[in-house]
Amino acid sequence: MNPAEPDFATFESEMDSALTRLDGLFPAAPAEAAQGGVSFDVAAFSAVDEASPEGQLLALMQEAEMGETGKEVSFGIGETVSGAMQKAQADFDSFMERINRDVLNFAHVESGAADSPIAATRINWTGDALTVLSAGAQPDDLREHSRSLHRELMGRNLRLRMFSTVTVAAGKISLALTTPGTALMALPMAYQYVSQLSQQWQAFQSLNQS
Repeated sequence: MNPAEPDFATFESEMDSALTRLDGLFPAAPAEAAQGGVSFDVAAFSAVDEASPEGQLLALMQEAEMGETGKEVSFGIGETVSGAMQKAQADFDSFMERINRDVLNFAHVESGAADSPIAATRINWTGDALTVLSAGAQPDDLREHSRSLHRELMGRNLRLRMFSTVTVAAGKISLALTTPGTALMALPMAYQYVSQLSQQWQAFQSLNQS
């Protein structure tokens, strides 16, 4: 059975919820931040489940601070998170590669064999669409091409909305990191955090892999 298609309205709600939860995690920077200390209150996170998206985010932030400065910071998380940081970066890099393709082309979909497509549609940023059909295209082929185009357009909208949310979340995370250079790690941290909170995004990822 193929995974169900994600619902964009629900996805929008999840994106808003992710930012709201992040605001709850960092309600205000304590006074220590102005003195060059860690700008997130370590003691306040003692009850955070380390397996939750918030717990995993805090672990990555801890690693970023310790890796850059050697500060003795602990949330009570015993396992090393270097592998988690590498995965977060790799996942974000893969996401950005797809975003870059979205920027170059609004949408481009081909159906059929790679060397002899039955149908191909290109849509540019002005909304102009061009579809080219092979002479042997059948009604079933066109219906399948239409479904593929729908999935591509839906995926593009999801990715761009995700990118918008991730950039806002990264800004919030970077404000809680005081060490120079660690702000660059905020984007992969934010991508991991937001994607973990979105069941619709996970459904979309599963749909692409099915």
